[in-house]
Amino acid sequence: MADTIVNKTPAEVGFEAKYTWTLQLIADWIQQEFQQSFTPKGVSKMLHRLGFSYTKATYTLAKADPDEQGVQRSHFSSVEKGTGERSH
Repeated sequence: MADTIVNKTPAEVGFEAKYTWTLQLIADWIQQEFQQSFTPKGVSKMLHRLGFSYTKATYTLAKADPDEQGVQRSHFSSVEKGTGERSH
């Protein structure tokens, strides 16, 4: 179970368009895989016993180009200030 939560996204185990594990998604996955029912609080306690801790999801792009990021930041900065072009 821990291997799945650590190494796979919910989408990879059959939850459509879900990329971050939540307690409810883990409870749903346990029900689907093991036919065992857990509340989100029960999942939280079990994960804590397994050594997991809560972290807020953060997103990074593994292959992000730093130069392209600078161009995008510049563009969005000018749009926020009202000096750049906006596309609708």
